[in-house]
Amino acid sequence: MKNKSLAFIPKLFCALLFAPLCAMAISSTAKIASEGQALPTDPDWPKGVVELVNDPLRTDGWNPWFSEWPNDVYHYGMRVRNAEDINHLITKLAAIQTTNAQVCLRPEKEVGPLGFTTRIEKGNGLAATFSFGNQKRINQWFEHLPEIEPGVKKFGVHRLTKPPEALPPTLTLYVGHAAVDFEKLQIPKTMKVISEISDSDRKEQLDDPTIKAIGKFIAPRKSDENSAKGLQIHCSLLKTNFTVGEAVNVWCAVTNSTDSVKPIVWHPSSGSHYCLVRGETNWTGGVLPQVIPQLREPIKIKSTGWSPEYLLYLSPHSSVTLLLTYRPDVPEKFKGRVVYDPMTHGGKIFGAEGEEKLKEACAFSNTFEYEVAAGEKK
Repeated sequence: MKNKSLAFIPKLFCALLFAPLCAMAISSTAKIASEGQALPTDPDWPKGVVELVNDPLRTDGWNPWFSEWPNDVYHYGMRVRNAEDINHLITKLAAIQTTNAQVCLRPEKEVGPLGFTTRIEKGNGLAATFSFGNQKRINQWFEHLPEIEPGVKKFGVHRLTKPPEALPPTLTLYVGHAAVDFEKLQIPKTMKVISEISDSDRKEQLDDPTIKAIGKFIAPRKSDENSAKGLQIHCSLLKTNFTVGEAVNVWCAVTNSTDSVKPIVWHPSSGSHYCLVRGETNWTGGVLPQVIPQLREPIKIKSTGWSPEYLLYLSPHSSVTLLLTYRPDVPEKFKGRVVYDPMTHGGKIFGAEGEEKLKEACAFSNTFEYEVAAGEKK
């Protein structure tokens, strides 16, 4: 299958990212490994990476580089013959000491372009690659960028406030190859699975069986990822009687009861994802409090792209405490529960699937009570 979107990557990458630098910059690809060549470990690599890099299935390795970029990404070809070989690599991928290793699915029959300069010969017959970036190298590159104002650095036409994220350890499978059999793949539930299909291919090849198969394989994982299924919420209050204008603090322990990593959306201001809803059957309408996670170091935080919204990644069978707080301006008696909606509360993210699907995506706490009385007149 031809991926039309990759044909213009060098020009597009240069035009958008390096605009004023392109006249002087150069790019190419360095060959960093040959088939059968054992490679030494790098202290900046996560533990477990070198074991996969030096697996007997590995062929050549490549490092695309651009003269203004940190050039931190390495790609390695993997000559897999069947699902057993692929599952062997997945096992090694899962053993890497990182929280973000992932499997990527592409519809092509073999490895094609890698990055913006690397072109692999047609007919290579490779059904997989292993790729990863180097965060330490990116951080060092970021430190040397010119600062145009406090906290803001410039790279080409871009204004950066923090280093870009390195490519996580990624096993890319080319699903059009005969070695890839979805029925036999053994990918841990805790491992993220993504797809790389260009918009043009999605539009022009709606009936392509490979693209359909990728969508069908990923759908259940996406459904679980975008829902709160498996999250248990228990709420408590240090006191239950308040006066108007006093902060009502609800402490919520959120536990991931599944065997998979679960993302929890967190917005530092009020109005999204968490709602104090009256009654034991209602799930929409109510108070949208401010949410303050009580974070500890092992919990990974990542921006969702909707600034300033973030994701908290809960490991299997772990918990995090959220403080939900608001100041009522009128007397009230509350008996109800907290509803967590991973999408914006009440949004029609599921379209035609309707209200029931929206409700299924939410998590509900235990029922609790408190009362807000009028303050004393001075």
